Amino acid sequence: NFRPLGRKFFLDGSIGGRSAAVSPPYEGGGEGELLLTDRDLREAAHEALAAGWSVAMHAIGERAFDQALRVLGELAPEPGRARIEHAEMADALRLERAAALGLAICMQPNFMDRWGRPGGLYEVALGPRYARRFVRPADYRAAGLTLAYGTDGMPAKLWPALKAAVSTDLFG
Repeated sequence: NFRPLGRKFFLDGSIGGRSAAVSPPYEGGGEGELLLTDRDLREAAHEALAAGWSVAMHAIGERAFDQALRVLGELAPEPGRARIEHAEMADALRLERAAALGLAICMQPNFMDRWGRPGGLYEVALGPRYARRFVRPADYRAAGLTLAYGTDGMPAKLWPALKAAVSTDLFG
């Protein structure tokens, strides 16, 4: 007997692929892309929520995070039914809005461990001030958000990645 519990929507791609929907743009140009229109996302997420499912929205870049906030703000799912995945790039106002909507947030500190160090993929793609665009786990907690951690299957151990996520040498 098969019963789906939720649906994940990919709003953007990755920083390494320069397809995450960022603002400001990548070093050398380009801003990635949103993979769904607000209308298509709203309709599909509404269907999932009406079916009793939870929804997860993959939003790495700031523009994707904003899209998730817009659509979930309109749909107003009950707390615990919606979350934003890969949400490393946000500022205090975005975090406060997510908290007000009762959203959970899932970040992946293993990416900061692997690519977030000075001279790494994030600095190359986003520029020398890249670290200012990422928030620390404590910032999510300070906003009153429920914070979860995921790994996408890498690395084999989560604890070194968690340590890297709060490391002062990554965030200056």
